[in-house]
Amino acid sequence: MTTSGTGGGSSDESTTGAAAPLCDSIAVSLVVDREAPMHSAQDVERVAAFLDALTEQSGAEVLVLPNSGVEDDPMGPCTDGGALAGGLTIRWGHGAALEPGTHDALTCVFDVAAGLPNDVEPDGDWMFSGLMFPLLEHEDWPPPDTDLAMALLFAEQDDDQFNMYARPGMTSEAYLRLGVDGDRRRATAFTLGQGGDELATFALAMQPHSAYADFDDGLQSALDAWLPRALTACDEHDFVPDPEPPGGCSQIDVLFVIDGSLSMAEEQAALRGEDGSPPVFAEFTDALLTELGTLEDVRVGVVSAEPGDVVLHTHRDQPWTPPSPDTDCGLELPWVGAPSPGFAEQFACIGATRAISTDETTVRNAIETLESPANAGFLREDSLLFVVLLTDEDTQDFDTAMSEMHERLLAVVGGEAKRLVVLAITGDPGLFELPLTTCSGPYGTATPGRRINSILSTFQDRGLMQDICGGDLASRFAEVLDDIVDSCLDWHPEG
Repeated sequence: MTTSGTGGGSSDESTTGAAAPLCDSIAVSLVVDREAPMHSAQDVERVAAFLDALTEQSGAEVLVLPNSGVEDDPMGPCTDGGALAGGLTIRWGHGAALEPGTHDALTCVFDVAAGLPNDVEPDGDWMFSGLMFPLLEHEDWPPPDTDLAMALLFAEQDDDQFNMYARPGMTSEAYLRLGVDGDRRRATAFTLGQGGDELATFALAMQPHSAYADFDDGLQSALDAWLPRALTACDEHDFVPDPEPPGGCSQIDVLFVIDGSLSMAEEQAALRGEDGSPPVFAEFTDALLTELGTLEDVRVGVVSAEPGDVVLHTHRDQPWTPPSPDTDCGLELPWVGAPSPGFAEQFACIGATRAISTDETTVRNAIETLESPANAGFLREDSLLFVVLLTDEDTQDFDTAMSEMHERLLAVVGGEAKRLVVLAITGDPGLFELPLTTCSGPYGTATPGRRINSILSTFQDRGLMQDICGGDLASRFAEVLDDIVDSCLDWHPEG
């Protein structure tokens, strides 16, 4: 790896005095929405200048594959003679030297996108499909030896493809898996839109150098901000950080958001151990305490997925049943702690949630619970926060942007991403190219948690999904035991 400054220039030089390239190759997947407010000659030239600077300052071979969000993309005239078979790409330059004719080719791309008739199906503003079609249809894109795969999406608004495919979490997973063999260091995304929550969520899900910008803030300012990030991503594509000194959290605070609808009765019974076996989470907590020598205690609080139910439970069957002496779980504080003799019994009591309505705002309830002054004292300053979402349906908090929920949940841990792990046990949405629908498992049926998946993807490796139909709850928690242990060992409260 070389070291780049804000201008992207390398400090390393070869024996000839020329700057060493930050990386050898960059494959740019450019998706242009026909309705994006940036088809003027001046705006196209700004994008061209960005690609010029990327080529010149990275020293890489830069290939650009354009698409307008349609499966049978009509970009052939713009990419005639491109570097890949069939002339799919524009070879922008190599080794800081620009190829002639690239600016004209980019003008052609924007002109073709802007000229697509309205009856073209799918619409030209299906950004995620426009990004993924080339990866699914062409084995040589990105080229196998690509150092950095860059998704560059210019959209008028959020993706208009309202179906099971158009999900930022599934798209980011597929782009990483198919584009760079799952190596997050080798992929980045820059997205531009107007109030584009899905575009912002997709960028958050990729890797730290990715970013979203709004057209209202100006195209030029977005490109100026993106360039150093793109160059850094190029420079760090193979970066392996030095190992940190051994760490380890001493405390884990666990917040459960448990779907209390009637369809969740069997899952709740297993969670509480009503089938005669030990309560599932009590076993998991014992395993954590056994595996982690640094761990002193685990604190667990519970709310339901009922909209507005964001005060930690102290009684059985909340919020359906008002607290009373008959439902009292015997807690001194509105959470339970382990190790303690009464942990399993007390957790079984507060874990019994019952819904009032059929609406479920699972993710938003987690955030508002952690933000609420009513629960002050639950989340400790130096603990690892472990959020568990247990539901057989997707979260229905559509009036809150996914990217906003990411920022708010990160804010409760002071912006320290390593301090947070979020696990959703819900219906598996499947893969971008093979989405799933209703599933059946040990506890009945469930529908895919596609919105939950997208929100969790923004936490990258700290967002965990387990299929509620894939096995019993004990196996679902066992699958993530190593992830929680590793997250605890990676957390340095003093650093």
